[in-house]
Amino acid sequence: MAQILYWDDWQIRRNEQIRIKALYLFPWSQLEKIKQDFIDPFTNYWSATRKIMLLELVYRIVYEAYVAGMIERKKAGKTRYPVIFKPAGQAGRKNKGSTAGIRIESTSCPYFQLILSKAAPLDIMIRNREKICQQLIDQLVQEFSVFRWLDEWNVESVIILLQELSRTWFQKGWAEYN
Repeated sequence: MAQILYWDDWQIRRNEQIRIKALYLFPWSQLEKIKQDFIDPFTNYWSATRKIMLLELVYRIVYEAYVAGMIERKKAGKTRYPVIFKPAGQAGRKNKGSTAGIRIESTSCPYFQLILSKAAPLDIMIRNREKICQQLIDQLVQEFSVFRWLDEWNVESVIILLQELSRTWFQKGWAEYN
């Protein structure tokens, strides 16, 4: 007899399993390095309460971005693709020994396009990484009410820090998932 599977429940369980795996794989020792390199110099004149709030925010964004990278890697599958950059003017030419499969025009750099081939084993990053990281940042900035306890200059600096950390740790989560 057939069994009814509810997609939402199954997806929630799968994401929970990935989060549990992330707890074991996450390099917790690197959080102290982030604190020493980024947080301590930036907050040396802040009160202890503000430092703790910022530390908690940074730790959350780092871990959540790591998990998001793992989840997106799971969605993308385990297929590995090489990344070949060619000048945009040479898009129509074929390289010897290269079998171009998919062509993605680069929106950030008009001089290059991304050619994906199935010949060499380099990972590609998903195209919606920036959107996912920005959603994480917006969610956590709202949860932590950053605009209430920081002035405008510090908020801008914190958001820039969060953007850089989320991109970096998203990539680490993407690369870590097997």
